[in-house]
Amino acid sequence: MYSTARLFALLGIVVLSGCAGGAFTSPSTPLLPQSAHQSAPAAPAQSVVFISVPSVNAIESFPGGVANPKAAVAIKNGIDNPAGIAVGGSGTLFVNNVGNNTVTEYAPGSTKPNFTLKLSAGIGDAIAAGPDDSLYVTDQNSDIDVYPLHATQPSAILPNPGNGGPSYGLGAMAVDKANDVFVVGHGGECCGTGVFEYPASSPNSTFVRGTGAMGGGIAVDAAGDLFTSPGGTLRKNFVHVLHRDGTSTNFKSPPIALMTYDAAHHYLYSTFGTVTIYDYATRKIVGTVPHIFDAYGIAVRPAAF
Repeated sequence: MYSTARLFALLGIVVLSGCAGGAFTSPSTPLLPQSAHQSAPAAPAQSVVFISVPSVNAIESFPGGVANPKAAVAIKNGIDNPAGIAVGGSGTLFVNNVGNNTVTEYAPGSTKPNFTLKLSAGIGDAIAAGPDDSLYVTDQNSDIDVYPLHATQPSAILPNPGNGGPSYGLGAMAVDKANDVFVVGHGGECCGTGVFEYPASSPNSTFVRGTGAMGGGIAVDAAGDLFTSPGGTLRKNFVHVLHRDGTSTNFKSPPIALMTYDAAHHYLYSTFGTVTIYDYATRKIVGTVPHIFDAYGIAVRPAAF
């Protein structure tokens, strides 16, 4: 597992990636003429993107769907060296505070925590949340603990996908609308092993075919696409997308620590100190967030369930 400080110290490490991208085709829908009496299509719902910024000990935010947005401090109350963050189905924001080993919960619109979960030292930096607001954290044993909203004890423990052998180091996590849990595994500090899935949060994990050597961020969209990346590589930087039909797509990116997907605008966001913004429709980088240089955790409200 990478600590926040360790992650940025590893900028020069090269990980190997052997994944091949497949062709991607999207069905086209014919456009029908709009009657003068028909109302215009509704604008996409406004989304908000949150990032953890350790240098100011705060969670900052900016509007989704904007190419070069200006971030502003959104939450400081309850924050202590923030790392991974996540948003659940209700819009609850979860913040992993590695400074005091807590996860603080913030209801939509709130800047003060309505619940604080105290955790043991040694948990992973990255966290995830599900459509039912369950919280997923990697514990000191490199297992995944599942906490219902406001719970102080886990309701389930998903065993490390090492299957009785040496435990994998676990990195970024994501949860889809079916409560399938995806987690990045590391065979060592330098190299990604790939992505493992716990279907419907069951304790039985499987290796996700086509994710070999993927060791960076991970995200899912509402359609079931799975976004992965090699991580902090200097020679091969890309996002590797696995589609439900078995095909895959690659597109260029800078190194990636964590990712999140904005379903309202079809934008993908990644962090590696800076924040990079991609238009998923064109598979192109469309912008960055100015004046942010140590962003780590990233999550969007509403989440893409």
